[in-house]
Order: sequence, then structure tokens, then C-alpha cells
Amino acid sequence: MHIRKIRIALAVLALLAGAAALATTPWNGGGAKPSAAVDPHAPVQMSKDEAHRILAATEAANNSAPRSELIAQGQGLFRSITISKTGESCETCHAEGGRDPSVGIINHPRPTPPNDFHGARTPLALWDVTQTAPYTWSGNVATLQTQTVNVIKNFFKAGATQSADVTGQQAAALIAYLGTIKPPVSPFDLGTMSPAAIRGENVFNGKGKCSHCHGGALFTDLQQHNTQVPKAPGETDPGNAAQPGAFDTPTLRDTKDAAPYMHNGSLKTLEDVVNFYDSQSSIAPLGLTAQEKSDLVEFMKAL
Repeated sequence: MHIRKIRIALAVLALLAGAAALATTPWNGGGAKPSAAVDPHAPVQMSKDEAHRILAATEAANNSAPRSELIAQGQGLFRSITISKTGESCETCHAEGGRDPSVGIINHPRPTPPNDFHGARTPLALWDVTQTAPYTWSGNVATLQTQTVNVIKNFFKAGATQSADVTGQQAAALIAYLGTIKPPVSPFDLGTMSPAAIRGENVFNGKGKCSHCHGGALFTDLQQHNTQVPKAPGETDPGNAAQPGAFDTPTLRDTKDAAPYMHNGSLKTLEDVVNFYDSQSSIAPLGLTAQEKSDLVEFMKAL
């Protein structure tokens, strides 16, 4: 039995090494936009026994390989276009862990898979994603391990049929790599913000009420809120299962590169976001002046 486990482990490592060798550069907007035919983040129905086997395999992989090796394997899987069902990669939408603005809005057409939703979604940045549970725009996934397994089973060609050992190894590698994704160093980090951005920080923490939800080092309270975001045409997205209409508070790090904004891309610019919260949102009216709005935008650009 011990020899058999060693052989399985070696086979899995060989598979991941091959995926790493096939890693690709980020999608640059050329060719087809990311497909909505397969939703990598849709919920997956698993028996408790299967979930337990995958969790055990993930823990075993974490304990059996050096961290640097897992990170390299995970990066290969994250960037590989050969293991997915659509010829895309995780990197396609989450370029270097952030968001490629050229991806824009991804629409989930009818009919949708079981347990999935119909409507528009913008990709989320993955900055410090190991610290930002729960996951997805709806906040319906409690752990990064569960979310990663969902992606493997939905998005990888063999994900739905491969063994728990392979899935656990892939999950461990991907999570290790995700743990290395950090936001770009910004004027906020360097203490080089402009006078307008400094004034905007005061609005952010005061009159604008932004810090009530976007607090802490990552500018998120890790909660879900219904802020009355405008619906996209035909959208039937319920948001959080426990709070209909509520969506996760995203990090604001590198938010200047995260357009279009909100879960459905209904707000195109940071100016639109500020105007929405000032006059139409669940916390409106804020009574911001034109100068305060402009300064607030400059602060968010500095994050």
C-alpha cells in the first residue's frame, strides 16, 4: 500500500510538472473574449465522503512537497490553457492576479447549469485572496479550498472524473500559488499620494462613509451588503444566499484597473461609482460636493 501511494504521488507530480511547462502568458484582449459556456466558479455537488477524500489529499500534498515546488506547480496550473475545457486559463480573467480591463463583463446566458445564476459578472481581483474569505461575488463559498476545488471540477477537462488524489494535489498547488499574489505597490503604500488624494482619504473615512465597508489593509470588511446596485438588463442574480440582493465587498486595492465596477459591471468608471453612492445607493444621500467627489476618485486611484 505504501508503494502504491508513492507511485500515485509521483504520477500526480509528473502531471503537474507538465501543466507548469505549458504555462502561458496573460490574455491580452486578442481573439475571443473569455467564454461563459463554462462557469469556473459555479457550485459543485459532492458527497461528504468525496469532499473528505479531497480535503485529506490536499492536506497530504501540502505536507509532502516543499512550498516552493507547490507554488511553481500552482502557477503552471493557473496559466495553463491546455487543461481547461475552453482553451482559456485562470490567468485569462485574473491577469497576474488582478483584472485585465479588456475582459470587461462576462454574461452567463440561459440556460444556466444547475445551482448557477443568469446574468452579468465582472472578474474579481485575487490580491491577498487567502485572507479574503468568503469567496465569489455572492460570498456563498466559505473557504478557498472549496472554491479551488469547484474551479478544478468545473473548468479542468478531467476535473469531474479524476481521482481525489489528483484533485487534492492540484488544489494544494493552486492555493500555494494564490498565496503569493499581492497587489501592486501604490502611492498609498509609498506615502506619495497627491494633495487631492490625501483630501480624498479624509472623505473616504468621513463624509463618504466608504470605510464603513471598505476598511482594513485590503479595504474590505469581508461581508455582503445590498447597496441597491443597478441591475443589468435581464439580470436574475440573487447574490448571497442568506441575504437576497447582497454581494461581497471587494478589495479596493488597484481599483483603478478594475473597471467596469460592481458585480455586474453596471458602473463604468470610478466617477460613476462615487455618483451612485452619493445619490442612489442604500447609504444615499451623502451630499458630496464636486470637489469631494473628485478628491475621492483620486484617493481610490492611489490604492
